[in-house]
Amino acid sequence: MMRFLLTAAFAPFLVVPASRAADRDTTPTAQPIQAVAHTWRRLAVTNSWFANSYADARFMPQGIEGMHVTPDGATYTNIRWEEGGGNVGVVTADGEVQPRPQVPGYFGWGHGGGRAVTANSNYVFFSQNYNNEGGGLKNPDNWPPTGKDWYGISRRSRSNIGSGPAFVGGKGGKDSPVGCFLPVHEVTNSTKADAVHIRSLCASDDELFVSCPFDNQIHVYDAEQMTLKRSWTVQDAWQLARDGKGAIWVAIGEDAIMLKRYDAKGNPLPQSITLPEGSRLGSFCVDGSGRMLIGDVGPNECVLIYENITTRPRLAGTFGIKHGIYSGTPGALGPLKFNQVRGIGTDAKGAIYIANTQYRAIGPGVWLEKYSPAGVLQWRRHGVVFTDSGAVDPASDGKTIYGMTERYEVDFAKPPGQEATLVAYTANYYKYPHDPRFVQYDNSGVYVRTFGKQKFIITTGMGSGQSPFCIYRLNAATDGEVMIPCVVWSSSTKYPNAPKGPWMWRDANGDGQFDADEYTTTKVHDAYGGNSAFVDTRGDIWMTCWGPLRKIAYQGLDRHGVPVYDGTFTTIPAPPPLNAIRRVRYDPATDVMYLAGTVGDKTHHWKSMGNHLCRYDRWSTGNRTAAWHVVCTYQKGTPCEPISFDEAGDYVFVAVAERGKVGDQPISRGHIDVYDGKTGATTGYIEPPQNWGIGWMDAVECLSVHQRNNGEYIIIQEEDGRSKNLLYRWHPAASPGAK
Repeated sequence: MMRFLLTAAFAPFLVVPASRAADRDTTPTAQPIQAVAHTWRRLAVTNSWFANSYADARFMPQGIEGMHVTPDGATYTNIRWEEGGGNVGVVTADGEVQPRPQVPGYFGWGHGGGRAVTANSNYVFFSQNYNNEGGGLKNPDNWPPTGKDWYGISRRSRSNIGSGPAFVGGKGGKDSPVGCFLPVHEVTNSTKADAVHIRSLCASDDELFVSCPFDNQIHVYDAEQMTLKRSWTVQDAWQLARDGKGAIWVAIGEDAIMLKRYDAKGNPLPQSITLPEGSRLGSFCVDGSGRMLIGDVGPNECVLIYENITTRPRLAGTFGIKHGIYSGTPGALGPLKFNQVRGIGTDAKGAIYIANTQYRAIGPGVWLEKYSPAGVLQWRRHGVVFTDSGAVDPASDGKTIYGMTERYEVDFAKPPGQEATLVAYTANYYKYPHDPRFVQYDNSGVYVRTFGKQKFIITTGMGSGQSPFCIYRLNAATDGEVMIPCVVWSSSTKYPNAPKGPWMWRDANGDGQFDADEYTTTKVHDAYGGNSAFVDTRGDIWMTCWGPLRKIAYQGLDRHGVPVYDGTFTTIPAPPPLNAIRRVRYDPATDVMYLAGTVGDKTHHWKSMGNHLCRYDRWSTGNRTAAWHVVCTYQKGTPCEPISFDEAGDYVFVAVAERGKVGDQPISRGHIDVYDGKTGATTGYIEPPQNWGIGWMDAVECLSVHQRNNGEYIIIQEEDGRSKNLLYRWHPAASPGAK
């Protein structure tokens, strides 16, 4: 397919009352349009990224569920799902993230990650899930039989986690090392099967200890032969750690408050630990001096230190600032300000490694830190997004970026990849436990708006009917960096007091809690899934709904600084040539509306924005004749099609979801087309370096653009392959040729 520019002929000026004129369909007879062929031109941009410490195969995973640190300071991590295949990660003692193996065997068809990882002198052991992709994979040496899943352990070489010596009875060989996977449980696949993921591992050079929820057993395997030696029963066993005497400590229950000690044969020992009131165990380890370090994921958000653990355990102190990320300025990152420590370990020199996570939030995210024995931060590595797209605070001239759960400060004098510094985590479970970021899957785009003197962060959904549409306010005096929920549209019943069906909640008393008298039943959200919503600079909300447009009028701020909406909306039919609207941008200052959608054609993917983009001038006067109409880049019958657009300054930017080919022109992942906003003429396109490892553009609002005061455009694009956002800097005066 080719791209075309379709320019409307003269459209008569329509005189209609300004009030609610935009709610009427006063479309004149459609005028003839002219097709103009497209010329390809790659634009010169500065390629960069943020939200991950690395851009390519050496990327931080999108989260950590299991972690182990070896005496030489190597950190191994594991997570059940990692979009880019970084389920098992390796970070050296100096903070260098290692590239993923070419054939990892823990990602892709029939392979998944897990919740546990450990190592001894020779091997790395990590838990995994093997499945047969609904019966499509058929090889008993590689996959479980139809209708079954395997949950077990992979053993790999410390020197190369992409390989390992095979053992008798080991599975694998197809997209994984031969004979390196041990099925521990074979279960009937179902939505509940994931509950039997192995919970924890620990090892000596001779034996491997496995915490299995399937049968409430601690299984012990020979570390060389991978044969079962013995087992013992522990009800609701979770994390394991081995102390200096060779005994095994077992955390009882998820977010445990108690640990029990057993000898290596499974005999109970007299030592146990009960955590202080309010404390909960997120992770733990035993260091070289025999101390137990416990990541407290309760309100204290610090590390508990126990001594004398082989005789009479006692709480000897803590590591980290009490209340962690919420101490001092709530949400502001800083040394020793921990958050949900779900991984902890030490090396032979006494350095402490901390995996801070966004565990309570539905979306993933981690920042891994190394501290000296004296508590001095040595380095921090992070990966904090997945299908999220950040946005510039317009008042900052590009120097502040907000994401779904985080804030960045930007220094354009720094090299690419270093401009944006992660400075804040903006969600507070303890103060606002029903913040949608803790309740619903809510990953996608962000808008930053100022109404009056009050700043707001607006979040959209990835494109699913499960996704809420949310408005948050900021109040540095009371909440620091934390975003306070104040308006939510949803249909979920997971919130306190929520009615059945679509609803709007507005924080009428300003406390951020979901009180029963603050809900309004409304049909606004009933068609939101797969579509998008946009908040203009005036505060009006425009929502696309599988055809028409819905406008939700902003009615000012109440005395608490909460935006006022009454739950009503106006339906506006799709103007020609569109028959269904999928994306929207409206600029009240110029009265220009941009709409994307379909013209009787079908898209390949349900999240697509449609292949057609139109501009409508004098929108508020009732004009519904397109000033121009562009058929965007797409390859018929493939996911190479437009997914999101944004406009800023003199240009409109359109992101393409996936790679493909249009005529003779290859389309790479991360492709963005740039159009002249006034005429619709093609300006050129932008693509990132492909060795960065780019995934799909996988969210309905995956693109955000801001023009700085110096004329430069900051273009932010979600990509789900390496848990980061792409950041392009483009000045229209630049000549072709990317750098």
